[in-house]
Amino acid sequence: MECESNLKLNPQHTPCHLVDLYRLLGPLGFDLYDLYYYRDTRAPFAGGYPRRGRPDTFDLLFLRGAGESEDLSSRSVDHLIKMAIIAELYALQDVAASIVARAAERLATRLDTEKAIALLRESYEACPAEGL
Repeated sequence: MECESNLKLNPQHTPCHLVDLYRLLGPLGFDLYDLYYYRDTRAPFAGGYPRRGRPDTFDLLFLRGAGESEDLSSRSVDHLIKMAIIAELYALQDVAASIVARAAERLATRLDTEKAIALLRESYEACPAEGL
């Protein structure tokens, strides 16, 4: 689940939207896997400094069933492939590779798991470091 939120105080969402999201999604097995935030630069500096200012709007990615301790045995091969694809699409190649490695025996009926992990590693290593 991908959503957008902020950490601003709001009387309808006490203490904030993020806590409400966790309260709703946590019992369903979702956990926060990634976030990106946009900054709000105030006048007189607005417009010219996109990487400075107060964090304002957060894009959050919640995944279910992708954790290292998750039991993948009940997932169909199609579901496992979908989980790995979604993780890779969000530049979480390490999460995708973990899913492939942990379900390698079952996935081997449909794909070359060693090649898939090698491609994910190659893609991971080609990504620039965050913040550069």
